[in-house]
Amino acid sequence: MGGKPTFGNMTQDQAVAWLIAKDGRGNNIRNNMKTCVSGVMSDMGGPGGGNVRYSFDGQPMRHVSMGAGAGSGVTLFYIARPGNVAKIIGIGYHIGAQTYELQWKDSSWNTVGKANKISLD
Repeated sequence: MGGKPTFGNMTQDQAVAWLIAKDGRGNNIRNNMKTCVSGVMSDMGGPGGGNVRYSFDGQPMRHVSMGAGAGSGVTLFYIARPGNVAKIIGIGYHIGAQTYELQWKDSSWNTVGKANKISLD
């Protein structure tokens, strides 16, 4: 993998604004969202980790979190695409140690029958 990690053709600030709009909770999550976007971008430059329970387009789902709860917690669920590009497949927040409430998810992401909650344990 070479080159600078990206969110497709978006800058970090554009990605943060787009994700906040998808999430729907407004600017109270901006700082945690920015930290998560930075985490995704950092992960795209290396091997990263995957989750064996959930996948998208045959790729292991990855995630990064900052904070917890509906007030300001943010978790981004994503996959790595070729060329150091991240595809966000879900946005949510911690409601337990390994349990998440989803605010938004890609319509093609199969979360095993769980409409708005997933567990990674």
